[in-house]
Amino acid sequence: MQEEGITNPSDEIKLLTKTIVEKLSQLPLTEKIELENGKMIDSKGNIIVVFPRN
Repeated sequence: MQEEGITNPSDEIKLLTKTIVEKLSQLPLTEKIELENGKMIDSKGNIIVVFPRN
């Protein structure tokens, strides 16, 4: 049995994960990624994704 939100994430989390994977897969493997104020940012300051606040 799967617990809601743990082994079966919400649709919002599934979409967020898909977005992150798609965007990161387009970056060079040497790209530096930083997490800052709820945002994932590349070395040029481009926002990759903004994490939702609960």
